[in-house]
Amino acid sequence: MKRSERIKEKISIFSVLHSYNYDVVNTPTEQQFRCNLHGDGSDSSPSARAYPDSNSWYCFACGRTRDAISTVMEIEGLNFNQACRALELKYGLPVWQYKEKADPFEDKSAPVDTNTLKLRVEKMLESRTRDLPLERSLVMWEAYNMLCSIDSTDKQWAKLYGKVLNA
Repeated sequence: MKRSERIKEKISIFSVLHSYNYDVVNTPTEQQFRCNLHGDGSDSSPSARAYPDSNSWYCFACGRTRDAISTVMEIEGLNFNQACRALELKYGLPVWQYKEKADPFEDKSAPVDTNTLKLRVEKMLESRTRDLPLERSLVMWEAYNMLCSIDSTDKQWAKLYGKVLNA
């Protein structure tokens, strides 16, 4: 389960809205409240609706759908990870711990996986060709596509990977 899914499942949007002093009025079909995130921050009539089925809310004046994380991000001026951490701490969820993935190229004794190398080279080409002139970028991608079309051995791809690293 992703971090955002866990937060959305465990933390009610109504709890988040109430914590920011939004006065959510319950009606038989939906919950309405005034949104202060658009214009000058005032809302003369309820323009926002909370939807318990999706655990989100929509402001018709802003034209935006928000969940617990995006609400905290916008109100507090936090990035995604900071907002998730704030919600986890406030609502007693264990703070999400990321597991670092091992780099398959760090262990020189490990066998080289051709598909992994191809993906790695493709990512490197994407990042490096952004700063290149269009003609050179196209030539690099054309060469890469030609290499992908032939039946390469691990050794050939390892050699290509080394050339891309040093390019």
